[in-house]
Amino acid sequence: MEKIAVGYQNVISRTCSTFWTHFQNLDPQVQTAAKDVFARWQSGGNAAGVERVNNDRRKVSADILHIRFRAVGVWEGSLICWYWIGTHTEYIKVISAPIPSTAEQCLKIWQARIEQIKTDTDKPQQPQQQQKSKYAPPPKEPKAWEQDIKEWLQNK
Repeated sequence: MEKIAVGYQNVISRTCSTFWTHFQNLDPQVQTAAKDVFARWQSGGNAAGVERVNNDRRKVSADILHIRFRAVGVWEGSLICWYWIGTHTEYIKVISAPIPSTAEQCLKIWQARIEQIKTDTDKPQQPQQQQKSKYAPPPKEPKAWEQDIKEWLQNK
């Protein structure tokens, strides 16, 4: 397997709903280990041993608990969408199968969201209008993932 050459801080990492379905079926110890590995990876290192899978250059995998557990995602451009996590035995079957259509759809949705945020970030800022009533609800805060992507774009 080939190690990912891109700097880890330049990669946006997101998950598909299927990932969380598999994640919920893991023991709490494994869930905690997976969260810890992800946090270390996001902070700029390859603590997860993230690498491309041989049979599909778009697939990537990450070690959880010293290879006893693995996570699998699809990588395109600067985006990885993780769609599976489980035991190493199950992993062998997952990497042999084609990328699921749900993971492909997840990737497209995240790519569209990122492009929209890029477009919104590139637009000149419009002055905010005064609220018409003091009882009007405050403007909604951006979702956490939108803020993450905006920060990533600024630091790129």
